Amino acid sequence: MKYFIIILTILIFCSTTLSTEAVTIRNNCQYPIAGSISMADSNVNLVQFRIIPGEKVHLLKTFDKNKLLLRMTPDTYDLTKIAIYETEIDDPNCFIELRNGKNGIKVKIE
Repeated sequence: MKYFIIILTILIFCSTTLSTEAVTIRNNCQYPIAGSISMADSNVNLVQFRIIPGEKVHLLKTFDKNKLLLRMTPDTYDLTKIAIYETEIDDPNCFIELRNGKNGIKVKIE
């Protein structure tokens, strides 16, 4: 019983000290956004997403601090806005806001 209490205490301590990291993306555009997040150095795709207008999603929870690459494209019929937009994410614990731009998507990372 003594060992059980010690092991339980260590597990509780370790689980509370781990930080939960997540990439949070909010779509404030007037159209859906489809995209993916991959590792910047190896181009290994980690997650794909499609976010409707006004939606907020949390991706890659409890992920190590690595540089990530966010690729996205508007899911719209307006041919002037269709392009693949890329941005680099230095810290996976960030908030990304997508807004309408003059020629497509404006990305704000906090």
